[in-house]
Amino acid sequence: MSVKPHHIRWLALLSVVVVFVWHNSTTQPWTLDDAYISFRYAENLVAGHGLVFNPGERVEGYTNFLWVMAVAGANLLGVGSVAGAKVMGGLAFAALVGLLAWSHRIVPGLDERVAAATALVVGTCGIASRWALSGMEVPLVMLLVGAALLVHLRSRAL
Repeated sequence: MSVKPHHIRWLALLSVVVVFVWHNSTTQPWTLDDAYISFRYAENLVAGHGLVFNPGERVEGYTNFLWVMAVAGANLLGVGSVAGAKVMGGLAFAALVGLLAWSHRIVPGLDERVAAATALVVGTCGIASRWALSGMEVPLVMLLVGAALLVHLRSRAL
């Protein structure tokens, strides 16, 4: 019996989900302390104090403008900084794994098995999945870099 590439891709994604849920439920009850810097800027922005750490003090102390804006958006929706950052991180990580799993449709000539294996390796990487729910911008950066790399590979293949 031969295993078809699309079965491998779905098995890889299922494995990723199982490992992600198990790993993060056992090791990820924390939020990285550095994330609270972004949270504070986002919360002050939404509260009308501007993009500041302390109201009345104009000091730029964040290094991740896009993430601060995303967390501010979560606050505007009433989700809160910590929950919003964790949900967005999980979604960005899931999007990255999905993008890798179907990357053979983006990059001409890329083998389906390579795409599935890449998704499996990245998705089950303990370090990557741990950062996904840390509250930091890391999963968004992973997604954007992965997408940029696939766009580059596609442009070279055409």
